[in-house]
Amino acid sequence: MDNHEHCQHPKSYSLWHKAAIVCLVVLGGLLIVDHWNHVVSALPYLLLLSCPLMHLFMHGHHHHGDKK
Repeated sequence: MDNHEHCQHPKSYSLWHKAAIVCLVVLGGLLIVDHWNHVVSALPYLLLLSCPLMHLFMHGHHHHGDKK
């Protein structure tokens, strides 16, 4: 029995997606190299901001309000 309906192929990215990712990586690298003092001084705030954002986005998949 040949059952291939469950196989999912990985999504291939277009040239624009790849170019955008490369640009973001390069700009992020330049930001870190040129503005290291600013990046380090913002790290505690980014850590505090990441907690509620992770709570908001990670708990969205629990479906607490669903009744079956």
